[in-house]
Amino acid sequence: MMQTILLTDRDLEQRVAAFEAAWHEAGCAELARFLPRRDDPEFPRVLAELIRVDLECRGARGESPRLLTHHPLAPDLFADKCWLVELAFEEYRQRLELGERRTPDEYAREYGIDVSDWPEPDTPAGFAFPETGDVLGSYRIISELGRGSFGRVYLAEQIDLAGRLIALKVTSRGDFAEPETLARLQHSNIVPIYSTQRIGSARLIVMPYLGSTTLADVIEELHRLASWPSSGTALADTLANRASRTKVNDVTSPEHESPMARALPPRDQLRKYSHPEAVLWIGWKLANALAHAHDRGILHRDLKPANVLLTDDGEPMLLDFNLASDNSVVHDRRLGGTPAYMAPEQHAAMDAGSGTVDARADIYSLGLVLGELLAGRAKTPDHERDIRSRNPQVSPSTESIIRTCLQSDPDNRYADAHALADELRRQLHGLPLRATHEPSLRERFTKWRKRHPVLASTVSLATFALLIVILLIALIVERDRNLKSLANRDHAYRQWFEFRDTLPAVYDAAAFDRNSRSDQKIDDLLERYTTQTTPVEVPVAPFLSPADRKELMNSLGELMLLKSRRQADSGEALYWNQRAESVFRLTGDVPRTVWQDRHAIEMKRGREQEAREAHDRALATDPRARDWYLSGLLARESGDYAEAASLFEEAVSADQRHYWAWLLLGDARTHLGQDDRAEGCFNACIALKPEWAMAYYNRGLCRHRLGRYAEAGRDFTSALDRGTDAATAFLARGQSYSAQSEWDRAETDYTSAIELDTPSTRVYFLRADARVAKGDTVGAARDRAEGLRRIPNDEQSWVMRGLYRMRTGDFRGAERDFEKARELNPSSYAAHMNLANLFDEHLHREGDAIRVLDELIMKQAHAMAARAGKAVLLARSGKAIAAVAEARWCEDRHPPREIRYQLAGVYALAFGFSSHPAERDQALMLLRGALRDGYGWDLLAIDPDLKPLVREPEFQQLLESARTLKSQSRESAGSRNR
Repeated sequence: MMQTILLTDRDLEQRVAAFEAAWHEAGCAELARFLPRRDDPEFPRVLAELIRVDLECRGARGESPRLLTHHPLAPDLFADKCWLVELAFEEYRQRLELGERRTPDEYAREYGIDVSDWPEPDTPAGFAFPETGDVLGSYRIISELGRGSFGRVYLAEQIDLAGRLIALKVTSRGDFAEPETLARLQHSNIVPIYSTQRIGSARLIVMPYLGSTTLADVIEELHRLASWPSSGTALADTLANRASRTKVNDVTSPEHESPMARALPPRDQLRKYSHPEAVLWIGWKLANALAHAHDRGILHRDLKPANVLLTDDGEPMLLDFNLASDNSVVHDRRLGGTPAYMAPEQHAAMDAGSGTVDARADIYSLGLVLGELLAGRAKTPDHERDIRSRNPQVSPSTESIIRTCLQSDPDNRYADAHALADELRRQLHGLPLRATHEPSLRERFTKWRKRHPVLASTVSLATFALLIVILLIALIVERDRNLKSLANRDHAYRQWFEFRDTLPAVYDAAAFDRNSRSDQKIDDLLERYTTQTTPVEVPVAPFLSPADRKELMNSLGELMLLKSRRQADSGEALYWNQRAESVFRLTGDVPRTVWQDRHAIEMKRGREQEAREAHDRALATDPRARDWYLSGLLARESGDYAEAASLFEEAVSADQRHYWAWLLLGDARTHLGQDDRAEGCFNACIALKPEWAMAYYNRGLCRHRLGRYAEAGRDFTSALDRGTDAATAFLARGQSYSAQSEWDRAETDYTSAIELDTPSTRVYFLRADARVAKGDTVGAARDRAEGLRRIPNDEQSWVMRGLYRMRTGDFRGAERDFEKARELNPSSYAAHMNLANLFDEHLHREGDAIRVLDELIMKQAHAMAARAGKAVLLARSGKAIAAVAEARWCEDRHPPREIRYQLAGVYALAFGFSSHPAERDQALMLLRGALRDGYGWDLLAIDPDLKPLVREPEFQQLLESARTLKSQSRESAGSRNR
């Protein structure tokens, strides 16, 4: 069987780049020539990307693109709604750019897709753009300068200001934000706005007319030359020629000239430079403009040659801020910039639907524009490596600047546009670079010679100076290398400490809050600390110590395995499992769990050979603590807490410092009703990580259930001090105060939880009980009404509301609430037990009560209280043999005192049916044990389940002891009152 080779992201980039290059060279390209084989798993992904590029290229050529022309290549792709929505939107966007009248509803009918989040077209039915000669307000249209999906730009004259020439942008968009954005920007290299106004349904933006030549026009002219020009004269001549063709009636009025024209014209300045220097000068100006915008919290997000105007005087100016946004916004795939000039993180945000994009994305786009001016568009994605091979005039330091702009990791680019502008200025003026490595000693010396012409002209000093320079450069290089190494290490450790501080909250969410928020926390960590490449890279890892590096890798690998397990799609599950494997391989230790999970995934995919290979690898790998821990997570998620506890015990035996294994072992034991043993696990966690909050919180829950309410309250306070979920901790501590009858403190904590906007509606019923105890019946009534009004959104709140309704006699309402809790959590212990109690005690539906307990036992086989409750119900209905069998199961597992008391009732009822002395003796023995441990004295005389023992002398002795204890208790209370 042939092994399928997966395409890497690098392969995809090369195919797309080659396809784009073919388009630019020939004006069209046969898409099928650039596809992998149809049986390649990456075929749909590559096809979708190439179709997207094809639609964009056709739109740029002025041709109306049609998605359906690509249907014969892969009908299966068009059957996938996710791909279809994305590609149909690309066609829609391109056709709007061409000025066609299209609406989302047409695409919904044609393709049967959801278009609810598509933007409406900018030119609604009935709206007409003006034509040449039309008068719009005080503006007469002279000619159209450009158009796009956001409107059209015209050359116009302002009639009421002596025919002043202006650039007039016309759009029908009501939410068009460009004027508001540009109003915050006042910079000589950003096209300003004179004014805005509305005329009917049209919105007008009035800007100075400074010419119509963009860098896209200049690049087009440069491509027509036989070779790259040696000086900036070619740029200046191109600008002059185009400016002469765009003059109106061959007349240029002085009052219409740019203010720069009356000083030294920048166009003349360009002629003095070499071509690379002219590009550096343009880049310097644009970087300063970007820095000005970024300082005001504005990103451009669509920087490309067509959005850089070269005024008729030669000054570069930024245009078209209609995609601009506040800094660090969440990227929306529907509003992405131009794909060919987008940074990798912008592409990733578009693919994922969201993602954070900051100012460094504009730096990447500017680097692409400058690289294209220097050497044309690259035919491969290696923008940073092939500039000098395409244009040897470009110096190594200039190429190094562009290379830094085009780093795929934003952290490796210039920190901000100020740093880039300073670097371009320094290169332009022959100064040493500060933030960029200068690879050429020769170029460094050339710069020095330009700065010191007198010294350089003296032969006797030249040799000496050269030696000094070489020595200094060597020292500088070594110093730079050391400084860079220290800076990298410092950055890596800052990242590592941040990761280590964030990890507890992520693991807590993953273990205890299985929802989209916990999934997002995992995604955020993986996106921040790993690359999207294959194989996976962890950029900070090389700069950490071996121990820290291994801990980081192991944590990232575990997170990837957790993400793999949460994927409904087996293909996605396999993808994340393979990424986890690649991260673990960086430590040289791939855990057995990777192969166990791989086996399950491949079996689900029906790939038996791959599943067998994974199974064999699992058998050949010795289990470690991490394997036991990760296997325990699987058992825990399936609801098998006994198996989970066993696996976590193996994990802590193999590694007694494994915090998370201890924590989840304690959690498993609480689900098994073993709170006393669980407390010991949480003690171990606190000893290992006394600064982390979750173990204190869980130990507090254990102690509360064990009746040690004061200790529980102190644990919840410790959890609050360490930054746990405050609303949840206040709620838990309030219950501990309530159990101690400290009603004022309980009410304060419940109020704090409400003020923190806790989602748990049960807090209102808890506060109502506290207020009743304080005598505040009005406040209690308000809380109960609010609790009943709100729709609970968590299991515990449904249970609490059901308990309140059961207490007030609304048994049908209580049944509905308990059922809702079971819908939210089919394994809910509290919902099952309370529903069974409702059926038994209030609705007298013993059969339904047993059925509910059986359902709980099916999900939690070791739920001892459920089995004890079932035993009592069976005994009451005369099924003594079955009842005793359940009771013996519980006895074998060392039940707590409450369960022993219940089991005494089971044997007593069985004795009542059979009069067998063994059952009587067992009932009395269990009863004495529960009473000795302090449970049941107040129930002894009134419990109907114990009625068959009333005539027994031993039981009478226990009753007498109970009466004596009660009398002593009264006398003690009376003396205290006196």
